[in-house]
Amino acid sequence: MSTLADMQRRVDAVRGKERTTILLTGLSRTFLVLIGAVLAYFLLDWLFELPYLVRLAALLGLIGGVGYTFYKHVMLELRKIHDDDEIVLRVEARNPGLNGRLISSMQLSRASRKGEYVGSPELIAALETDTLRMAAPLDFLRVINREALVRFGVAAAVILVIKVVCLIRFPDYFEAAAMRIVDPSAQYPTKTRVADVKVHGKDGKEVKFVARGDEVRVRVTVDGVIPDSPGTLLFTSDKDGTQIPIDLNPEGGAVFAGTLSKALEDMSVVASVGDGRSHPVHIQVLARPEVSDGEIAYTLPSYAHIQAPPPDKFGGLSALMGSSANIQITSTKPLAKAKIVRLDSRELAFVQVDDKGLVWKLKDPFPIDKSNSFHVELLDHDGLTNSMPPVEYPVEAKPDQMPVVRIKRPGKDATVTPVAKPIVVFDARDDYGVRALWLVFRVLREGQSETAGETKRFELPKPPADSDRRNLLDAKFAWDLEALGVKPGDQITFWLEADDDCDNKNRQPVKIRRPHGEETPDAPQPESNEPQYARSGDLKFTVITKEEKAMELQAEIARLFEALKGMKDQQEDLKKKVRLIIEELQKELQNNK
Repeated sequence: MSTLADMQRRVDAVRGKERTTILLTGLSRTFLVLIGAVLAYFLLDWLFELPYLVRLAALLGLIGGVGYTFYKHVMLELRKIHDDDEIVLRVEARNPGLNGRLISSMQLSRASRKGEYVGSPELIAALETDTLRMAAPLDFLRVINREALVRFGVAAAVILVIKVVCLIRFPDYFEAAAMRIVDPSAQYPTKTRVADVKVHGKDGKEVKFVARGDEVRVRVTVDGVIPDSPGTLLFTSDKDGTQIPIDLNPEGGAVFAGTLSKALEDMSVVASVGDGRSHPVHIQVLARPEVSDGEIAYTLPSYAHIQAPPPDKFGGLSALMGSSANIQITSTKPLAKAKIVRLDSRELAFVQVDDKGLVWKLKDPFPIDKSNSFHVELLDHDGLTNSMPPVEYPVEAKPDQMPVVRIKRPGKDATVTPVAKPIVVFDARDDYGVRALWLVFRVLREGQSETAGETKRFELPKPPADSDRRNLLDAKFAWDLEALGVKPGDQITFWLEADDDCDNKNRQPVKIRRPHGEETPDAPQPESNEPQYARSGDLKFTVITKEEKAMELQAEIARLFEALKGMKDQQEDLKKKVRLIIEELQKELQNNK
Protein backbone atom coordinates (compact mmCIF):
# COMPACT_ATOMS: atom_id res chain seq x y z
CA MET A 1 0.00 0.00 0.00
CA SER A 2 1.34 3.46 -0.97
CA THR A 3 2.24 6.08 1.56
CA LEU A 4 2.63 9.83 1.60
CA ALA A 5 6.35 9.27 1.05
CA ASP A 6 5.44 7.53 -2.22
CA MET A 7 3.36 10.59 -3.13
CA GLN A 8 6.35 12.81 -2.40
CA ARG A 9 8.56 10.71 -4.65
CA ARG A 10 5.95 10.95 -7.42
CA VAL A 11 5.88 14.76 -7.04
CA ASP A 12 9.73 14.83 -7.24
CA ALA A 13 9.59 12.71 -10.39
CA VAL A 14 7.18 15.21 -11.95
CA ARG A 15 9.60 18.01 -11.08
CA GLY A 16 12.54 16.20 -12.69
CA LYS A 17 10.61 15.31 -15.82
CA GLU A 18 9.43 18.89 -16.15
CA ARG A 19 12.97 20.25 -15.87
CA THR A 20 14.06 17.82 -18.59
CA THR A 21 11.19 18.93 -20.79
CA ILE A 22 12.07 22.61 -20.26
CA LEU A 23 15.73 21.91 -21.09
CA LEU A 24 14.92 19.96 -24.25
CA THR A 25 12.39 22.55 -25.38
CA GLY A 26 14.86 25.42 -24.80
CA LEU A 27 17.65 23.60 -26.58
CA SER A 28 15.34 22.89 -29.51
CA ARG A 29 14.49 26.59 -29.69
CA THR A 30 18.17 27.54 -29.49
CA PHE A 31 19.17 24.98 -32.12
CA LEU A 32 16.38 26.18 -34.39
CA VAL A 33 17.54 29.81 -34.07
CA LEU A 34 21.19 28.79 -34.61
CA ILE A 35 20.63 26.74 -37.77
CA GLY A 36 18.12 29.28 -39.14
CA ALA A 37 20.49 32.18 -38.55
CA VAL A 38 23.41 30.29 -40.14
CA LEU A 39 21.35 29.51 -43.24
CA ALA A 40 20.05 33.09 -43.45
CA TYR A 41 23.58 34.51 -43.07
CA PHE A 42 24.90 32.14 -45.73
CA LEU A 43 22.11 33.06 -48.15
CA LEU A 44 22.56 36.80 -47.68
CA ASP A 45 26.35 36.62 -47.95
CA TRP A 46 26.18 34.42 -51.04
CA LEU A 47 23.67 36.68 -52.78
CA PHE A 48 25.13 40.07 -51.87
CA GLU A 49 28.78 39.33 -50.97
CA LEU A 50 28.58 41.28 -47.75
CA PRO A 51 31.55 43.51 -46.85
CA TYR A 52 33.83 42.11 -44.22
CA LEU A 53 32.64 44.45 -41.48
CA VAL A 54 29.02 43.56 -42.25
CA ARG A 55 29.96 39.89 -42.06
CA LEU A 56 31.50 40.39 -38.63
CA ALA A 57 28.45 42.37 -37.50
CA ALA A 58 26.16 39.59 -38.77
CA LEU A 59 28.24 37.00 -36.92
CA LEU A 60 28.00 38.98 -33.69
CA GLY A 61 24.25 39.34 -34.20
CA LEU A 62 23.95 35.60 -34.78
CA ILE A 63 25.86 34.80 -31.60
CA GLY A 64 23.81 37.34 -29.69
CA GLY A 65 20.51 35.92 -30.95
CA VAL A 66 21.45 32.34 -30.08
CA GLY A 67 22.71 33.40 -26.66
CA TYR A 68 19.55 35.36 -25.94
CA THR A 69 17.33 32.41 -26.92
CA PHE A 70 19.31 30.01 -24.73
CA TYR A 71 19.21 32.41 -21.80
CA LYS A 72 15.49 33.14 -22.08
CA HIS A 73 14.15 29.64 -22.80
CA VAL A 74 16.66 27.54 -20.87
CA MET A 75 18.37 29.49 -18.10
CA LEU A 76 15.40 31.55 -16.99
CA GLU A 77 12.94 28.66 -17.24
CA LEU A 78 15.16 26.38 -15.19
CA ARG A 79 15.52 29.06 -12.54
CA LYS A 80 11.78 29.20 -11.92
CA ILE A 81 10.80 27.63 -8.51
CA HIS A 82 8.57 24.54 -8.95
CA ASP A 83 7.75 23.65 -5.26
CA ASP A 84 5.64 20.68 -4.10
CA ASP A 85 2.48 22.68 -3.53
CA GLU A 86 2.50 24.05 -7.12
CA ILE A 87 2.91 20.57 -8.61
CA VAL A 88 0.22 19.12 -6.30
CA LEU A 89 -2.20 21.91 -7.18
CA ARG A 90 -1.60 21.26 -10.89
CA VAL A 91 -2.34 17.52 -10.27
CA GLU A 92 -5.56 18.39 -8.39
CA ALA A 93 -6.52 20.84 -11.15
CA ARG A 94 -6.25 18.03 -13.65
CA ASN A 95 -8.15 15.63 -11.25
CA PRO A 96 -11.06 17.60 -9.68
CA GLY A 97 -12.23 14.49 -7.75
CA LEU A 98 -9.45 14.87 -5.23
CA ASN A 99 -11.25 17.98 -4.00
CA GLY A 100 -8.20 19.39 -2.13
CA ARG A 101 -7.41 16.15 -0.32
CA LEU A 102 -3.91 15.75 -1.85
CA ILE A 103 -2.73 19.28 -1.07
CA SER A 104 -4.21 19.12 2.45
CA SER A 105 -2.57 15.79 3.19
CA MET A 106 0.82 16.95 1.90
CA GLN A 107 0.73 20.20 3.88
CA LEU A 108 -0.52 18.51 7.15
CA SER A 109 2.14 15.83 6.84
CA ARG A 110 4.85 18.43 6.33
CA ALA A 111 3.64 20.40 9.40
CA SER A 112 3.48 17.27 11.57
CA ARG A 113 7.07 16.41 10.72
CA LYS A 114 8.03 19.83 11.96
CA GLY A 115 6.31 19.09 15.33
CA GLU A 116 3.43 21.44 14.81
CA TYR A 117 -0.02 20.56 16.11
CA VAL A 118 -2.39 20.45 13.16
CA GLY A 119 -5.46 18.61 14.62
CA SER A 120 -6.69 15.22 15.65
CA PRO A 121 -4.31 12.44 14.64
CA GLU A 122 -7.22 10.08 13.91
CA LEU A 123 -8.82 12.54 11.49
CA ILE A 124 -5.49 13.25 9.79
CA ALA A 125 -4.82 9.51 9.39
CA ALA A 126 -8.30 8.98 7.91
CA LEU A 127 -7.66 11.89 5.45
CA GLU A 128 -4.33 10.40 4.37
CA THR A 129 -5.89 6.93 3.85
CA ASP A 130 -8.66 8.37 1.73
CA THR A 131 -6.22 10.55 -0.24
CA LEU A 132 -3.82 7.69 -0.96
CA ARG A 133 -6.70 5.52 -2.12
CA MET A 134 -7.88 8.14 -4.59
CA ALA A 135 -4.40 9.28 -5.83
CA ALA A 136 -2.84 5.84 -6.23
CA PRO A 137 -4.21 5.18 -9.74
CA LEU A 138 -3.55 8.72 -11.02
CA ASP A 139 -0.68 9.57 -13.50
CA PHE A 140 1.00 12.65 -12.09
CA LEU A 141 3.24 13.05 -15.22
CA ARG A 142 0.24 14.09 -17.28
CA VAL A 143 0.52 17.56 -15.78
CA ILE A 144 3.71 18.14 -17.84
CA ASN A 145 3.02 20.08 -21.10
CA ARG A 146 5.11 18.48 -23.87
CA GLU A 147 3.42 20.33 -26.77
CA ALA A 148 6.16 22.97 -27.12
CA LEU A 149 8.81 20.28 -26.93
CA VAL A 150 7.23 18.33 -29.74
CA ARG A 151 6.65 21.43 -31.91
CA PHE A 152 10.15 22.86 -31.57
CA GLY A 153 11.75 19.43 -31.66
CA VAL A 154 10.12 18.67 -35.00
CA ALA A 155 11.09 22.09 -36.37
CA ALA A 156 14.66 21.62 -35.19
CA ALA A 157 14.79 18.19 -36.81
CA VAL A 158 13.45 19.54 -40.10
CA ILE A 159 15.91 22.43 -40.25
CA LEU A 160 18.72 20.08 -39.23
CA VAL A 161 17.85 17.87 -42.18
CA ILE A 162 17.90 20.92 -44.46
CA LYS A 163 21.26 21.94 -43.05
CA VAL A 164 22.72 18.46 -43.53
CA VAL A 165 21.42 18.28 -47.10
CA CYS A 166 22.97 21.70 -47.87
CA LEU A 167 26.27 20.64 -46.32
CA ILE A 168 26.32 17.46 -48.39
CA ARG A 169 25.23 19.25 -51.57
CA PHE A 170 27.31 22.45 -51.21
CA PRO A 171 30.26 21.68 -48.94
CA ASP A 172 32.57 24.16 -50.72
CA TYR A 173 30.12 27.01 -50.27
CA PHE A 174 29.75 26.47 -46.53
CA GLU A 175 33.48 26.09 -46.17
CA ALA A 176 33.91 29.41 -48.03
CA ALA A 177 31.25 31.00 -45.80
CA ALA A 178 33.22 29.94 -42.74
CA MET A 179 36.51 31.13 -44.26
CA ARG A 180 34.99 34.50 -45.05
CA ILE A 181 34.63 35.10 -41.32
CA VAL A 182 38.38 34.90 -40.76
CA ASP A 183 39.67 35.84 -44.23
CA PRO A 184 38.26 39.07 -45.75
CA SER A 185 39.37 38.03 -49.25
CA ALA A 186 37.84 34.54 -49.23
CA GLN A 187 35.23 33.99 -51.92
CA TYR A 188 32.50 31.56 -52.81
CA PRO A 189 33.27 28.96 -55.49
CA THR A 190 32.43 30.05 -59.05
CA LYS A 191 32.78 28.48 -62.48
CA THR A 192 35.27 31.18 -63.39
CA ARG A 193 37.78 32.10 -60.72
CA VAL A 194 39.85 35.27 -60.78
CA ALA A 195 43.30 33.94 -59.96
CA ASP A 196 45.37 37.11 -60.12
CA VAL A 197 44.93 40.87 -60.53
CA LYS A 198 48.04 42.93 -61.29
CA VAL A 199 48.43 46.67 -61.84
CA HIS A 200 50.95 47.80 -64.47
CA GLY A 201 52.49 51.15 -65.26
CA LYS A 202 52.96 52.80 -68.64
CA ASP A 203 56.07 50.70 -69.27
CA GLY A 204 54.15 47.47 -68.79
CA LYS A 205 55.89 46.53 -65.53
CA GLU A 206 53.97 45.59 -62.42
CA VAL A 207 53.82 48.48 -59.93
CA LYS A 208 52.70 49.03 -56.36
CA PHE A 209 51.48 52.53 -57.14
CA VAL A 210 50.86 54.77 -60.13
CA ALA A 211 51.58 58.42 -60.74
CA ARG A 212 48.73 60.90 -60.73
CA GLY A 213 47.51 61.50 -64.25
CA ASP A 214 48.99 58.25 -65.61
CA GLU A 215 47.11 55.35 -67.12
CA VAL A 216 46.21 52.43 -64.88
CA ARG A 217 46.64 49.17 -66.75
CA VAL A 218 45.17 46.10 -65.08
CA ARG A 219 45.89 42.52 -66.19
CA VAL A 220 43.65 39.78 -64.85
CA THR A 221 44.39 36.05 -64.98
CA VAL A 222 41.51 33.59 -64.55
CA ASP A 223 41.15 29.83 -64.34
CA GLY A 224 38.27 27.40 -64.50
CA VAL A 225 35.72 28.16 -67.21
CA ILE A 226 37.07 31.00 -69.36
CA PRO A 227 34.21 33.04 -70.85
CA ASP A 228 34.30 34.49 -74.35
CA SER A 229 32.65 37.76 -73.36
CA PRO A 230 34.56 40.71 -71.83
CA GLY A 231 34.60 41.28 -68.11
CA THR A 232 34.46 44.48 -66.08
CA LEU A 233 36.87 46.48 -63.96
CA LEU A 234 35.11 48.57 -61.34
CA PHE A 235 37.32 51.37 -59.97
CA THR A 236 36.09 52.92 -56.71
CA SER A 237 37.49 56.19 -55.35
CA ASP A 238 38.70 56.08 -51.74
CA LYS A 239 37.76 59.73 -51.34
CA ASP A 240 34.09 59.87 -52.26
CA GLY A 241 33.19 56.38 -53.44
CA THR A 242 32.79 57.39 -57.09
CA GLN A 243 32.76 54.29 -59.28
CA ILE A 244 34.04 54.00 -62.85
CA PRO A 245 33.40 50.79 -64.83
CA ILE A 246 35.95 49.85 -67.49
CA ASP A 247 35.74 47.00 -70.01
CA LEU A 248 38.03 44.07 -69.29
CA ASN A 249 38.85 42.64 -72.70
CA PRO A 250 40.30 39.20 -73.48
CA GLU A 251 43.95 39.21 -74.51
CA GLY A 252 44.13 35.55 -75.34
CA GLY A 253 43.95 32.47 -73.18
CA ALA A 254 43.19 33.16 -69.55
CA VAL A 255 44.38 36.78 -69.59
CA PHE A 256 42.10 39.82 -69.64
CA ALA A 257 43.19 43.48 -69.61
CA GLY A 258 41.63 46.89 -69.12
CA THR A 259 42.94 50.45 -68.82
CA LEU A 260 41.76 53.46 -66.84
CA SER A 261 42.85 56.48 -68.84
CA LYS A 262 43.84 58.69 -65.90
CA ALA A 263 44.46 58.08 -62.21
CA LEU A 264 43.54 61.03 -59.99
CA GLU A 265 43.36 59.68 -56.43
CA ASP A 266 43.72 56.53 -54.34
CA MET A 267 41.20 53.88 -55.32
CA SER A 268 40.43 50.17 -55.37
CA VAL A 269 39.57 47.95 -58.31
CA VAL A 270 37.44 44.80 -58.50
CA ALA A 271 37.67 42.53 -61.55
CA SER A 272 34.59 40.59 -62.69
CA VAL A 273 34.95 37.89 -65.36
CA GLY A 274 32.05 35.54 -66.01
CA ASP A 275 30.62 34.66 -62.60
CA GLY A 276 34.02 35.19 -60.97
CA ARG A 277 34.79 38.24 -58.96
CA SER A 278 38.08 39.31 -57.40
CA HIS A 279 38.55 40.83 -54.01
CA PRO A 280 39.30 44.59 -54.07
CA VAL A 281 42.86 45.52 -55.00
CA HIS A 282 43.96 48.86 -53.60
CA ILE A 283 45.83 51.24 -55.93
CA GLN A 284 47.87 54.04 -54.43
CA VAL A 285 48.10 57.17 -56.56
CA LEU A 286 51.12 59.38 -55.92
CA ALA A 287 51.77 62.88 -57.21
CA ARG A 288 54.78 63.37 -59.45
CA PRO A 289 57.46 65.80 -58.34
CA GLU A 290 57.22 69.12 -60.14
CA VAL A 291 58.94 72.49 -59.92
CA SER A 292 56.68 74.69 -57.82
CA ASP A 293 58.94 77.74 -57.63
CA GLY A 294 62.43 78.86 -58.50
CA GLU A 295 64.85 81.73 -58.92
CA ILE A 296 67.46 82.69 -61.50
CA ALA A 297 70.40 84.97 -60.67
CA TYR A 298 72.53 86.06 -63.64
CA THR A 299 76.25 86.77 -63.61
CA LEU A 300 77.29 88.95 -66.59
CA PRO A 301 80.74 89.04 -68.21
CA SER A 302 83.08 91.46 -66.46
CA TYR A 303 83.68 93.50 -69.60
CA ALA A 304 80.02 94.59 -69.70
CA HIS A 305 80.67 96.93 -66.75
CA ILE A 306 77.00 96.88 -65.76
CA GLN A 307 75.24 95.59 -62.71
CA ALA A 308 73.53 92.21 -63.03
CA PRO A 309 69.71 92.35 -63.09
CA PRO A 310 67.79 91.38 -59.94
CA PRO A 311 66.93 87.65 -59.55
CA ASP A 312 64.15 86.51 -61.83
CA LYS A 313 61.52 83.80 -61.38
CA PHE A 314 62.43 80.38 -62.72
CA GLY A 315 61.71 79.88 -66.39
CA GLY A 316 63.46 80.55 -69.67
CA LEU A 317 66.92 82.12 -69.65
CA SER A 318 67.80 85.32 -71.47
CA ALA A 319 71.11 87.11 -70.99
CA LEU A 320 74.22 88.34 -72.75
CA MET A 321 76.20 85.56 -74.35
CA GLY A 322 78.99 84.60 -72.01
CA SER A 323 76.87 85.13 -68.91
CA SER A 324 76.00 82.40 -66.44
CA ALA A 325 72.86 81.65 -64.45
CA ASN A 326 72.68 80.41 -60.89
CA ILE A 327 69.41 78.47 -60.68
CA GLN A 328 67.56 77.38 -57.56
CA ILE A 329 64.29 75.43 -57.63
CA THR A 330 61.68 74.28 -55.10
CA SER A 331 59.96 70.95 -55.67
CA THR A 332 56.42 69.95 -54.76
CA LYS A 333 57.75 66.92 -52.83
CA PRO A 334 61.11 65.73 -51.44
CA LEU A 335 63.57 64.66 -54.12
CA ALA A 336 66.27 62.04 -54.33
CA LYS A 337 68.09 63.91 -57.10
CA ALA A 338 67.57 66.54 -59.76
CA LYS A 339 69.36 67.78 -62.86
CA ILE A 340 69.11 70.05 -65.87
CA VAL A 341 69.52 68.55 -69.35
CA ARG A 342 70.39 70.95 -72.15
CA LEU A 343 69.35 70.52 -75.75
CA ASP A 344 72.94 69.56 -76.58
CA SER A 345 72.65 66.69 -74.00
CA ARG A 346 74.94 68.37 -71.51
CA GLU A 347 73.78 67.72 -67.94
CA LEU A 348 74.06 70.00 -64.90
CA ALA A 349 73.43 68.47 -61.48
CA PHE A 350 71.47 70.07 -58.64
CA VAL A 351 72.56 69.79 -55.02
CA GLN A 352 70.21 69.73 -52.04
CA VAL A 353 69.88 72.93 -50.01
CA ASP A 354 67.38 72.19 -47.22
CA ASP A 355 66.91 69.25 -44.86
CA LYS A 356 63.59 68.18 -46.37
CA GLY A 357 64.88 67.77 -49.90
CA LEU A 358 62.53 70.37 -51.36
CA VAL A 359 65.01 73.15 -52.28
CA TRP A 360 67.82 72.43 -54.76
CA LYS A 361 70.38 74.59 -56.55
CA LEU A 362 72.79 74.02 -59.42
CA LYS A 363 76.17 72.77 -58.35
CA ASP A 364 77.77 74.76 -61.19
CA PRO A 365 76.22 77.81 -62.90
CA PHE A 366 74.40 77.34 -66.19
CA PRO A 367 76.65 78.73 -68.97
CA ILE A 368 74.76 80.87 -71.46
CA ASP A 369 77.12 80.21 -74.33
CA LYS A 370 74.57 79.75 -77.10
CA SER A 371 70.86 79.87 -77.73
CA ASN A 372 69.19 76.52 -77.17
CA SER A 373 66.83 75.09 -74.54
CA PHE A 374 66.81 72.92 -71.44
CA HIS A 375 64.50 70.89 -69.25
CA VAL A 376 64.52 69.79 -65.64
CA GLU A 377 64.49 66.13 -64.61
CA LEU A 378 63.38 65.34 -61.04
CA LEU A 379 63.40 62.01 -59.22
CA ASP A 380 61.68 61.49 -55.86
CA HIS A 381 62.21 58.77 -53.27
CA ASP A 382 59.36 56.70 -54.72
CA GLY A 383 61.15 56.48 -58.04
CA LEU A 384 58.75 58.87 -59.78
CA THR A 385 60.00 61.51 -62.22
CA ASN A 386 58.38 64.76 -63.20
CA SER A 387 55.87 64.77 -66.04
CA MET A 388 57.19 63.54 -69.36
CA PRO A 389 57.80 64.95 -71.86
CA PRO A 390 59.12 67.71 -69.63
CA VAL A 391 58.67 71.43 -70.19
CA GLU A 392 61.39 72.78 -72.47
CA TYR A 393 62.62 76.19 -71.31
CA PRO A 394 64.23 78.43 -73.97
CA VAL A 395 67.74 79.80 -73.59
CA GLU A 396 68.39 83.09 -75.38
CA ALA A 397 72.08 83.91 -75.54
CA LYS A 398 72.07 87.53 -76.65
CA PRO A 399 75.18 88.10 -78.77
CA ASP A 400 77.32 91.15 -78.15
CA GLN A 401 76.72 93.36 -81.17
CA MET A 402 79.80 94.61 -82.96
CA PRO A 403 80.30 98.35 -82.74
CA VAL A 404 78.77 100.60 -85.41
CA VAL A 405 80.96 103.37 -86.77
CA ARG A 406 79.89 105.94 -89.38
CA ILE A 407 81.78 108.79 -90.97
CA LYS A 408 79.58 111.89 -90.99
CA ARG A 409 82.00 114.36 -92.62
CA PRO A 410 83.12 114.32 -95.27
CA GLY A 411 79.82 112.92 -96.40
CA LYS A 412 81.16 111.86 -99.82
CA ASP A 413 84.34 111.42 -101.81
CA ALA A 414 86.33 114.65 -101.96
CA THR A 415 89.49 116.27 -103.30
CA VAL A 416 92.39 117.37 -101.13
CA THR A 417 95.77 118.96 -101.53
CA PRO A 418 98.98 117.13 -100.52
CA VAL A 419 99.30 119.26 -97.37
CA ALA A 420 95.66 119.39 -96.32
CA LYS A 421 94.47 118.59 -92.79
CA PRO A 422 90.86 117.54 -93.32
CA ILE A 423 88.59 117.20 -90.25
CA VAL A 424 86.92 113.79 -90.07
CA VAL A 425 83.71 113.74 -87.98
CA PHE A 426 82.20 110.37 -87.04
CA ASP A 427 79.78 108.56 -84.72
CA ALA A 428 80.68 105.28 -82.95
CA ARG A 429 78.26 103.20 -80.94
CA ASP A 430 78.40 99.90 -79.03
CA ASP A 431 75.96 98.20 -76.66
CA TYR A 432 78.63 97.85 -73.95
CA GLY A 433 81.18 100.47 -74.93
CA VAL A 434 83.74 101.19 -77.68
CA ARG A 435 87.21 100.05 -76.71
CA ALA A 436 89.34 101.36 -79.62
CA LEU A 437 89.06 103.17 -82.99
CA TRP A 438 91.40 103.02 -85.98
CA LEU A 439 91.78 105.02 -89.14
CA VAL A 440 92.54 102.58 -91.94
CA PHE A 441 93.67 103.77 -95.39
CA ARG A 442 95.34 102.71 -98.58
CA VAL A 443 97.23 105.11 -100.94
CA LEU A 444 96.92 104.34 -104.62
CA ARG A 445 99.67 106.05 -106.52
CA GLU A 446 99.03 107.51 -109.94
CA GLY A 447 99.23 104.84 -112.56
CA GLN A 448 98.85 101.89 -110.11
CA SER A 449 96.10 99.26 -110.35
CA GLU A 450 93.12 99.23 -108.02
CA THR A 451 94.58 96.38 -105.92
CA ALA A 452 97.92 98.04 -105.45
CA GLY A 453 98.91 99.97 -102.36
CA GLU A 454 99.57 98.89 -98.81
CA THR A 455 96.78 99.16 -96.23
CA LYS A 456 97.89 101.07 -93.17
CA ARG A 457 96.19 101.84 -89.90
CA PHE A 458 96.71 103.90 -86.82
CA GLU A 459 94.73 104.08 -83.64
CA LEU A 460 92.80 107.23 -82.88
CA PRO A 461 93.16 108.89 -79.48
CA LYS A 462 91.11 107.32 -76.67
CA PRO A 463 87.90 109.14 -75.81
CA PRO A 464 87.87 111.08 -72.52
CA ALA A 465 87.40 108.94 -69.42
CA ASP A 466 84.14 110.69 -68.52
CA SER A 467 82.60 110.19 -71.98
CA ASP A 468 79.86 107.70 -72.73
CA ARG A 469 81.81 105.03 -74.59
CA ARG A 470 78.54 103.43 -75.73
CA ASN A 471 77.63 106.53 -77.75
CA LEU A 472 80.51 108.57 -79.16
CA LEU A 473 78.65 111.24 -81.13
CA ASP A 474 80.22 113.86 -83.38
CA ALA A 475 83.73 112.76 -82.45
CA LYS A 476 86.40 114.19 -84.73
CA PHE A 477 90.07 114.29 -85.51
CA ALA A 478 92.33 116.23 -87.92
CA TRP A 479 94.15 114.07 -90.46
CA ASP A 480 97.53 115.51 -91.51
CA LEU A 481 97.91 114.30 -95.11
CA GLU A 482 101.32 115.91 -95.54
CA ALA A 483 102.85 113.08 -93.47
CA LEU A 484 101.71 110.58 -96.11
CA GLY A 485 103.85 112.12 -98.83
CA VAL A 486 101.08 112.04 -101.39
CA LYS A 487 101.26 113.78 -104.73
CA PRO A 488 98.70 115.15 -107.11
CA GLY A 489 97.04 112.27 -108.95
CA ASP A 490 97.17 109.91 -105.95
CA GLN A 491 94.01 108.52 -104.34
CA ILE A 492 93.50 107.77 -100.65
CA THR A 493 90.80 105.18 -99.79
CA PHE A 494 90.03 105.25 -96.09
CA TRP A 495 87.55 104.03 -93.50
CA LEU A 496 87.22 103.72 -89.73
CA GLU A 497 87.31 100.51 -87.70
CA ALA A 498 86.08 100.03 -84.14
CA ASP A 499 86.34 97.30 -81.51
CA ASP A 500 84.74 96.61 -78.13
CA ASP A 501 85.85 94.62 -75.06
CA CYS A 502 84.08 91.43 -76.12
CA ASP A 503 86.06 88.45 -77.39
CA ASN A 504 85.22 87.16 -80.84
CA LYS A 505 83.10 84.24 -79.57
CA ASN A 506 80.29 86.53 -78.53
CA ARG A 507 80.29 88.76 -81.59
CA GLN A 508 77.41 89.39 -83.89
CA PRO A 509 78.48 90.67 -87.36
CA VAL A 510 76.92 93.95 -88.44
CA LYS A 511 76.35 95.49 -91.83
CA ILE A 512 78.92 97.92 -93.17
CA ARG A 513 77.50 101.40 -93.56
CA ARG A 514 78.44 103.18 -96.75
CA PRO A 515 78.20 106.88 -97.36
CA HIS A 516 74.67 108.29 -97.58
CA GLY A 517 73.38 105.47 -95.35
CA GLU A 518 73.30 102.58 -97.88
CA GLU A 519 73.86 99.13 -96.43
CA THR A 520 75.88 96.33 -97.94
CA PRO A 521 75.52 92.62 -97.29
CA ASP A 522 77.30 91.23 -94.26
CA ALA A 523 81.01 91.13 -94.64
CA PRO A 524 82.29 87.60 -95.30
CA GLN A 525 83.80 85.89 -92.29
CA PRO A 526 87.46 85.06 -92.75
CA GLU A 527 88.59 81.49 -92.39
CA SER A 528 91.53 82.53 -90.24
CA ASN A 529 91.49 83.52 -86.60
CA GLU A 530 92.27 87.14 -87.39
CA PRO A 531 90.28 89.53 -85.19
CA GLN A 532 87.16 91.04 -86.70
CA TYR A 533 86.43 94.75 -86.39
CA ALA A 534 83.42 96.80 -87.27
CA ARG A 535 84.13 99.25 -90.06
CA SER A 536 82.52 102.23 -91.66
CA GLY A 537 81.91 102.74 -95.34
CA ASP A 538 84.82 103.63 -97.60
CA LEU A 539 85.55 107.17 -98.72
CA LYS A 540 88.11 108.49 -101.21
CA PHE A 541 90.32 111.53 -101.19
CA THR A 542 91.69 112.45 -104.60
CA VAL A 543 94.93 114.49 -104.34
CA ILE A 544 95.06 117.58 -106.56
CA THR A 545 97.33 120.68 -106.78
CA LYS A 546 96.70 123.85 -104.84
CA GLU A 547 95.78 125.65 -108.04
CA GLU A 548 93.23 122.94 -108.95
CA LYS A 549 91.88 123.12 -105.48
CA ALA A 550 91.60 126.89 -105.67
CA MET A 551 89.74 126.64 -108.97
CA GLU A 552 87.44 123.99 -107.49
CA LEU A 553 86.72 126.21 -104.54
CA GLN A 554 86.10 129.19 -106.81
CA ALA A 555 83.71 127.12 -108.86
CA GLU A 556 81.96 125.98 -105.72
CA ILE A 557 81.72 129.58 -104.50
CA ALA A 558 80.25 130.65 -107.82
CA ARG A 559 77.72 127.80 -107.63
CA LEU A 560 76.77 128.82 -104.14
CA PHE A 561 76.49 132.49 -105.19
CA GLU A 562 74.14 131.58 -108.01
CA ALA A 563 72.13 129.45 -105.61
CA LEU A 564 71.89 132.33 -103.17
CA LYS A 565 70.92 134.73 -105.92
CA GLY A 566 68.19 132.37 -107.05
CA MET A 567 66.96 132.11 -103.50
CA LYS A 568 66.92 135.92 -103.22
CA ASP A 569 64.81 136.26 -106.40
CA GLN A 570 62.42 133.68 -105.01
CA GLN A 571 62.16 135.64 -101.79
CA GLU A 572 61.33 138.90 -103.64
CA ASP A 573 58.67 137.14 -105.68
CA LEU A 574 57.22 135.64 -102.49
CA LYS A 575 57.12 139.09 -100.85
CA LYS A 576 55.14 140.54 -103.80
CA LYS A 577 52.59 137.75 -103.56
CA VAL A 578 52.18 138.30 -99.84
CA ARG A 579 51.63 142.06 -100.34
CA LEU A 580 48.96 141.38 -102.97
CA ILE A 581 47.15 139.00 -100.64
CA ILE A 582 47.24 141.52 -97.79
CA GLU A 583 45.84 144.29 -100.07
CA GLU A 584 43.01 142.02 -101.19
CA LEU A 585 42.16 141.26 -97.57
CA GLN A 586 42.09 144.94 -96.65
CA LYS A 587 39.76 145.77 -99.56
CA GLU A 588 37.46 142.93 -98.55
CA LEU A 589 37.31 144.24 -94.98
CA GLN A 590 36.45 147.79 -96.14
CA ASN A 591 33.66 146.52 -98.41
CA ASN A 592 32.16 144.59 -95.50
CA LYS A 593 31.99 147.78 -93.45
